[in-house]
Amino acid sequence: MYLAGCLPYHYFGESYQSCGWERLVPFFQLSGWVTATETEVRLDVSPFNHRGMGRDLQDLCRKVNTDGAHLPDGRRLVLTVGQQRSGCLNGPLANTG
Repeated sequence: MYLAGCLPYHYFGESYQSCGWERLVPFFQLSGWVTATETEVRLDVSPFNHRGMGRDLQDLCRKVNTDGAHLPDGRRLVLTVGQQRSGCLNGPLANTG
């Protein structure tokens, strides 16, 4: 929920302005990758399967990146939507020994 405190409601679309936290929870439960440097933190999140929420996520990323959102430690927050990641393996694990 730390990230939730860093993303005020004004980054979310108009339909989210009067909603409760329960409507925002799916955004904060997305899987993805975090890459941190001295100057920025990049969150590359997996997309939603729901088309409308996917558009909302793209809009959220655009607003955060355009506005130049910064974390409390001063690093810039950069959001991107990456590839859908699956927990399913399509082949055997590597033989380690």
